[in-house]
Amino acid sequence: MAEQDREHPIGWGQARELINAHRSAAGVTASTSEGGFGGAFKKADVIALLSQANCQFLRIYYAKRANGSPTLVLIGVDADRKDMVDGIVLDNHYPCPPWCPPGGAGEKA
Repeated sequence: MAEQDREHPIGWGQARELINAHRSAAGVTASTSEGGFGGAFKKADVIALLSQANCQFLRIYYAKRANGSPTLVLIGVDADRKDMVDGIVLDNHYPCPPWCPPGGAGEKA
């Protein structure tokens, strides 16, 4: 199956609409759980993941820890759309909340 080319960049206004729509549908608020909005990863770690030989894409899995808190798992994906399970896999993000910027996606518009 041929890969359809996609443009990924969008403006902040559209991004905020998408984020708010998800939160409303999922009932997510700043008080529901640590990391319920998302999280941040260190640039160096993401670059190391993406710089792996044969890495063509970044896949983000929504996951849940044993204690029930949400987490994000990042993994490289090769040209055949296979997860690079023997490579770098990231977790342990900085959760939002509480690690959210004022006026950023951590606050509803």
